[in-house]
Amino acid sequence: MLFSIKFYQKILVVLAALSVLMACDDDDEPTDFGSPTITFNESAIDQKPGEEATVTLVFNAPAGVKSISMSVDGGADEDVPVTDGAVSETVNVNFDVPLETTEGRSTWGTVYNLAFTITDKQSTAKTGNATATVTARFTPANPIAVPTTYAFTRNNETTVSFSGQTDRLNQLSEIKSLMGNANNGETVSASALLAMYANTNGDGGGNFSFSSTKQLKDKTFESEVANIEALLNEMATNSDNPGVASNGVAGLLTRTVKAKTILVDANGREYAQLIEKGLMGSVFLNQVYNTYLTDDRTGDDAQNIKLREGKNYTDMEHHWDEAFGYFGVPVDFPTTTTNRFWGNYSNGRDALLGTNKKLMDAYLIGRAAVVNFDYEEKNAQRDVLYETLELLAAATAIHYINSTLDNIGSDQGEMHHALSEAWAFIEALRYSPNAKLTQAEITEILEQNIGINFYNVTINGLNTAKDKISTEYGLDDHKNSL
Repeated sequence: MLFSIKFYQKILVVLAALSVLMACDDDDEPTDFGSPTITFNESAIDQKPGEEATVTLVFNAPAGVKSISMSVDGGADEDVPVTDGAVSETVNVNFDVPLETTEGRSTWGTVYNLAFTITDKQSTAKTGNATATVTARFTPANPIAVPTTYAFTRNNETTVSFSGQTDRLNQLSEIKSLMGNANNGETVSASALLAMYANTNGDGGGNFSFSSTKQLKDKTFESEVANIEALLNEMATNSDNPGVASNGVAGLLTRTVKAKTILVDANGREYAQLIEKGLMGSVFLNQVYNTYLTDDRTGDDAQNIKLREGKNYTDMEHHWDEAFGYFGVPVDFPTTTTNRFWGNYSNGRDALLGTNKKLMDAYLIGRAAVVNFDYEEKNAQRDVLYETLELLAAATAIHYINSTLDNIGSDQGEMHHALSEAWAFIEALRYSPNAKLTQAEITEILEQNIGINFYNVTINGLNTAKDKISTEYGLDDHKNSL
C-alpha cells in the first residue's frame, strides 16, 4: 500500500508531540545524581593551639554544590567558602586550632576532629558527611639554641622561676645550722626545730632569717614526715646536757681527726645527718622524681602553650625550672660550683663519674627542648636526670661506706658520722620511681647488712652492702675509689 507524503508528515507531527510529552515526564522525575562526597588526607599541622591551621579537601557534587559546613571537635558549624554550583573542587579550609578541646587538651600532639557536611543543589537537596582527623605536631618558628647557663628569655624577659625551691634550700641550711649547735653540745629547742620544719607563721616561728610562704614539711614524702618530726624531737631532748655516747646511750661522740663532736642516738646514729640528708632525699629528690619530672608536670600532655596569668612562662617550663631548683646549683654550674646539698655531692663524685656535666647538660638541653617543642629530646633528658640523680645518691652512699670502713677502730666519731650519711643516702634511693633496687632490697641493705645499731656494724656487712649497690648501679670499677 502506498502512502502519500502528507500522511508521512502527519506521522512525524505525532512523533514530535509524543517526544514533547516524554520530555515533560522527565522534568517531573529529575535525574538522581546520588549524594555528594568529600575526601581528604589525614593531616599534621605545625600551628600551635590558638593559631590558624589549614587542611585540604576535595568534594564531588554531580548536581552542583550548594554549601559545605565544618565543626571543630563538636563545636558550632562554620561555613566553608566554595564555588556555588561547582561539581568538583579542591578547597583549602582554614580553622582556628582550639586552645582547649572538649577533653581539656591543648598541647603538642593533640588530635582534633573536623566534621564536614556538604549539601548539593538537587531539588530535594542531598547531603554527605566526612570527618578529618588532624594531629598538632607544631614547632616554633625560631627554635632556640641550648644556652651555656640556665638562662631562658621571652621578649627579652626571663622565663625562669624557682624561688620556692631556693627558699626551701635556705630553710634547710638554717635548720642545719641550728642542728650544728646540738653537735657542739648546746641545747636546742624542739619547738624551734619543728616550727622551722613547718615554717610556722612564715618565718619558722621567728627562727628563720627571712620570710617565705614555702615550707619543707608539706613537700616531704608523706610516710617520712612522722620520722623527721620524731628525729627533731629526740634530737632536742638529747641535746640537753648530753654526756659521752655509748652503745645504748645517746650523747656526744668525738671526731678525732676533725676535732668536732656529734650528737648521736642510743644506736650511734647522728641526728644532724639523718635529718639533713633525709630531707635532701624525702623533699628535694622526691619532689624532682615524683612531682616535677612526672608526666603530669613535664609529660607531653602538660600545658606548654598558654603563659600563666601574669607570668612569662608556661606550666611545663616552670615545672622544669622547679626540678632544676632542687638541684641547688648556680645557673652557671659547674663553672661556678657549690658546697650545698646535691650540687655539693655531685662535685664530690664528678672526678670519677662526670656527674656535674651530665646533670647540668640534661637540665639545659631538656629546658631548651621544652621551649622548642622537641618532646623526644625533652623526654630523653628527663630519663638522664632520673638515672643520674639516682646514680649520684648510690655513688655517694658507697663513698660514705668506704669512709666508714676507713675509720672503724681508729676514729669512732668519724665512723658513726660517715655511716649516718651512708644510711641517709641509701634511704634516698627509695624515692625514685625507676629505682634499680627494690624497696625490699634497700631495707635488707639497711637493716641486715648495716644494721640499725651502728655499734654492731661489721666490715663484712659493710662490704656486702657496698657490693650490692655497686653491682646494681654499674659502679664495680669505681667502688673502692669513691
